[in-house]
Amino acid sequence: ISKNVNYKVKFYTNGTYETYKEDNGNWVLDTGLENLQQGISFNRNGSDPITFNDDEAIYKPTGALKGGSGGVYMKNSKGEIYAVTVVNTTGRVKVAKSE
Repeated sequence: ISKNVNYKVKFYTNGTYETYKEDNGNWVLDTGLENLQQGISFNRNGSDPITFNDDEAIYKPTGALKGGSGGVYMKNSKGEIYAVTVVNTTGRVKVAKSE
């Protein structure tokens, strides 16, 4: 946000993600492939655990999302599933236990 550029997080259902930053209209890798912590996975009991368009969240410098709202479902080592959703207009993140 302080650099006045868009940032993108690309999620993969195997429990990994990458971050990119926009540079003159091109996406440049910001971090390499990162893994979720041990015991945590993207999981929604058979449904797609990533609800962002194209499995990526693009953040504007204002903190809002570019495009629609979305989220990820994460399962912990206890088998509990939590929905982590982001509101596109504000960038507000909400975490709630999923049924």
